[in-house]
Amino acid sequence: MAYAAVSIFLALCVAGSGATPTMDELKQALSTHDAIWIVNRTFNPRSGSDQHQCVYVEIGTLMEDRYDFTQHYWVAGQWHSNRLYAKLKDRQGTDGQPGFLVNQKEGQETGRLYILQYWDGNNRCGILKVALGGEDHYELHVWNEQVARVPRSCEEEYKKLTLGRKQFKLYSYDCANKRVAG
Repeated sequence: MAYAAVSIFLALCVAGSGATPTMDELKQALSTHDAIWIVNRTFNPRSGSDQHQCVYVEIGTLMEDRYDFTQHYWVAGQWHSNRLYAKLKDRQGTDGQPGFLVNQKEGQETGRLYILQYWDGNNRCGILKVALGGEDHYELHVWNEQVARVPRSCEEEYKKLTLGRKQFKLYSYDCANKRVAG
């Protein structure tokens, strides 16, 4: 579903020190107009040739507690895009982490909730958590400037959170070339 790719840029907001992320860090994580890629996640809503690859988001307007963004993904040899909307929410996680509700219509007060689990502001990468079907899932997000070499800090934290879970690798080196050509 379109919501999964949306979380890509939001994951970038958690504090790299292991401290509980703050709303200011979440906003900082969203303060790029370049692509935010989902490198790995513990779910994929599609299978076979319909599986999403090269998923990234581009943040549009960020105003106070709301923003819009465009999610892009590669399926069966073609780019697809969705315009999505999010509302920032403070203290949504079990440890008081910030998050955001993503939906397909502007102004909706319901949607899919993403929680910032980890953020490394120096390396521009982070991890988002989302509940799907009663189970917590995770996404590793990386800003475009760092995606060629996924920062070790985020890889290690992601491995800890997802130990023993099935992984879906969404980013490969040819994604950047497809993006330029796409």
